[in-house]
Amino acid sequence: MRFLTSKVPLLLLLLTFGGHSLPTLAQEKDSLLNWAHRVGQAKVALGSVPPWMIVSPSGEASGYAVEVMSLALKGMGVREITPVLTPWDAMIPGLLAHHFGLIGAGLVITEARCRVVVFSAPIIAMQDALYVVTGNPKHLTGFRQIAD
Repeated sequence: MRFLTSKVPLLLLLLTFGGHSLPTLAQEKDSLLNWAHRVGQAKVALGSVPPWMIVSPSGEASGYAVEVMSLALKGMGVREITPVLTPWDAMIPGLLAHHFGLIGAGLVITEARCRVVVFSAPIIAMQDALYVVTGNPKHLTGFRQIAD
C-alpha cells in the first residue's frame, strides 16, 4: 500500500496539468482538478496493454496502472475515472482537444512530446532485455542480430 500511495503526487501533476499549457492553466478560473472534484470523475485516455491497462468491450478499466491512478484520484476527491480507449497516436491530440483530462497510459517521454504536454515523473521504468540459452551458443549481443 505504501508503494501505491507514494504515486499520488505524480498523478496529481498529470491531473492538474494534463491538456493545459502552464500559462493557460494559470489564467483559467476553473482548473481541471477543480472540475474533476465538482463532477466527481476524470476522463482518462487509456490504451489496452495487459496487465498494466485493460479496457473491456463494456468500457470497464482494470490493471495495475488503472488501480494506481484510481487510488491517487480517490485520495484527491475524484471518485471514479471514465476510461476512453484511445489509440497511442491519438492520445496527445485528444488531450489537447480536451476529449479527456489526462493520459493514463505509459507514453514514452520524448523531446517532441515535451514541447506539447507536461509529463509527471515516470512511475515505471522499463528496459528491453535479450534472453539467451545458457552459454549463449549463437553469441547474440543485440536485437539487430535477431532481425537480420
